[in-house]
Amino acid sequence: MFYIYKLANLNYIGSTKDINKRLISHIGACYYCKRHKNIKVYKYIRENNIKIELIILAVYNKNCSYKIQRLVEQFWINKYNSKHNGLNTDNAFTNKKKMQLIYNKQYYQNNKEREKKRNKDYYYKNREYNLEYASNYLQKNREEINKKRRMAYQKNKNKINIKINCPKCGTLTSKKHIFTHQKTKKCNNLSLIKNNKK
Repeated sequence: MFYIYKLANLNYIGSTKDINKRLISHIGACYYCKRHKNIKVYKYIRENNIKIELIILAVYNKNCSYKIQRLVEQFWINKYNSKHNGLNTDNAFTNKKKMQLIYNKQYYQNNKEREKKRNKDYYYKNREYNLEYASNYLQKNREEINKKRRMAYQKNKNKINIKINCPKCGTLTSKKHIFTHQKTKKCNNLSLIKNNKK
């Protein structure tokens, strides 16, 4: 059994299995807990001197998992639009892996220079260890690595061995060797002759 509740005079939705404990925890978090003092709903309550009261919107008598409880709470958050037009700062139910990836991406974008410097410092600090580790790993797993490479080659054989004309000199070469080919003297000489004819 669990309850879906709304804070009186506020557009904030929550869920709980014990309504009295939840009321006490809201009061404690709002007025006495330093960790939660900057949460949007508690700041709003303190600034506007609002009394914390819970209004029960729905009671679900079925015994269900925490995940189902959060999904039901999310339904009510969407119904009241309390995330975008209220005081809920987070969704009740989200895919944690997806949210972590989004957070990591945003963090990297906001701290790009610092992260690049940190990664570079880490690379140079641990370069010898990493090279030794890679060498040992390659020696221990050589057959397995070669097997994977052969399988990847067989799978993509048709794509890799496609013949194309080099855009610089016009010589027919395989797609996988195009960059190597473009560095050769032959390609450079033919591309010079081609350009001079124009």
